Amino acid sequence: MKYRYVTQEHIDSGVFNVKSAEEFADVQAYNANMINFRKQRYRFLAEYWWVVGTNALIVPLIMYCKPEINPLFQINISNYKWLLYTLCASFAFLFIFFVMHKKDYDWRKCLVYTSLLVPIDTVYIILVIMNCLLMYLFGRLDKVLRDEPGYPHFAQLKVTIIREDEDKDAEEKYSFDKYKSDVSDMEDL
Repeated sequence: MKYRYVTQEHIDSGVFNVKSAEEFADVQAYNANMINFRKQRYRFLAEYWWVVGTNALIVPLIMYCKPEINPLFQINISNYKWLLYTLCASFAFLFIFFVMHKKDYDWRKCLVYTSLLVPIDTVYIILVIMNCLLMYLFGRLDKVLRDEPGYPHFAQLKVTIIREDEDKDAEEKYSFDKYKSDVSDMEDL
């Protein structure tokens, strides 16, 4: 959303000095939008950690509870379990790298690295579908939130009202210059 008076400088400083009713309305609209975006961001983070926790729980649980060889992918290898553990470790590495480190929520990549689990057990097909669907939804919501001003914290602006016609003593009341000399004296100790 574009704002008429709120600029990136105001967002970075966190303070907006209101001088007219239009500016006040613009800041109020900005603050209301930041509350809505923060709610969306919290929902996104809750679902994100649910997916991470589900993957961290389901993958080792199925590996532990079902140690026999998958009948669809039987291979004559004496160390079949090591192959399964390698596939599971590859999935864990790629999931952590793309989703948690890179913040890449592309469902096609998720399909590729989650499909590594299917040779272990066909039950993982449900996990593949669930992860791909959730990565698609995550990617869509993340694209919307990334383009908004204030991303990723969506902090609200503090509204101040200091008029130009007020005397200069009003600005001195809000200044911290008198404390700076005390701090510099303390640094010499």
